[in-house]
Amino acid sequence: MPACVNRLITGNCATVMSMGRGIDSKAYEKNSIKRADSLCSNTNLSIESYSIYGSICKHFSRISTRPVILVYWSDLDKYGHPFLLRAFLAFDGRPILFYQEVHSIKTKEKKATHNTFLTGLKALISVKVIPIIVTDAGFKVPWFGQLLKLK
Repeated sequence: MPACVNRLITGNCATVMSMGRGIDSKAYEKNSIKRADSLCSNTNLSIESYSIYGSICKHFSRISTRPVILVYWSDLDKYGHPFLLRAFLAFDGRPILFYQEVHSIKTKEKKATHNTFLTGLKALISVKVIPIIVTDAGFKVPWFGQLLKLK
């Protein structure tokens, strides 16, 4: 998994083929592609997502101690029922997703939801890292109060 995550971070394309071809290995290219395909086909991948997010954060904490993190709510479908609360690292002009949670309309934009999200985010980020959090105008005063308490 770390080899595929590293390739996604450093590469410019997020496909199974590009991940496989980018794995630094002495194995044949076709075996590396099968390795990437096995990872993406793994039904337990969602269970492992938190460790993937951790690998991404660990990689970027070596690059910057002041990363820019973009946080926003997004509709998951065109009907606006499930919602995503996502965090992206802004790196080299592109956003890199490193944490997300799915919520219903009942938990969308609630203080408890934001608190849980920020707690999960804080657990991923190294204590040596002091991020710059950027949000859209939809986040209200309580959100920023919660951010300040996380120091």
